Amino acid sequence: MLIVEDDSATGLIVLQLLLDEGYAASLLSIASSDTFRAAVGRLEPDCILLDSGAGSEYGAAWLEAVWSYTRRPPVPVVMFTAQHSAAEEVAAQPTERSAAIFAVVAKPFDIDELLETVASTVGAVARFDRSEVADLEPTETLVQRLQEMGARDVRSSSRREWVSFYAADALTILFWSQRDGVYHVLRQPVEAGFLRPIGSFFDVPPTTSRRRWAGGTG
Repeated sequence: MLIVEDDSATGLIVLQLLLDEGYAASLLSIASSDTFRAAVGRLEPDCILLDSGAGSEYGAAWLEAVWSYTRRPPVPVVMFTAQHSAAEEVAAQPTERSAAIFAVVAKPFDIDELLETVASTVGAVARFDRSEVADLEPTETLVQRLQEMGARDVRSSSRREWVSFYAADALTILFWSQRDGVYHVLRQPVEAGFLRPIGSFFDVPPTTSRRRWAGGTG
């Protein structure tokens, strides 16, 4: 699991607690949006304990919680904060952003409550499947979908979810970024021109997601 906590003393205490409980845990003390998303993509944690960082509100942590919830595969977020207004928002009628929070642990925290919340959150999702079969399945599904849509000369990689194909008189390259949690799309006209990025998108077909929610929020 991933602990995001800018207070070094608190972060080390929580890290040690979780390691002692047998979790594979990592601590991210200095977190920008880029370092946070890179850590999630690299670790594929079963749970994120997400602190609000500096400031009087939960702030940018809301954005990272929503990103974690909507990426493919999603990762459940436990709000770890002393901001009572943010915790109250989660407990009240769900908002678009509060729906991304799986559970809340308020600071100062109770050790038993923290460990129980982490256990219930980790147990609420299927573990990330790191097998070669799981890596190949999304690519095979992507190739099939592109062919059904009329793409020509579809070629895929055996190492990652990456395909190139021709459609509408242009070469298109489409690949899944584990770091960003999106598909990136690049295109080059057949007649002339350079290969250019044209956009990115989320896509969560049930058959290609390697993680699934095993239950509702709690």
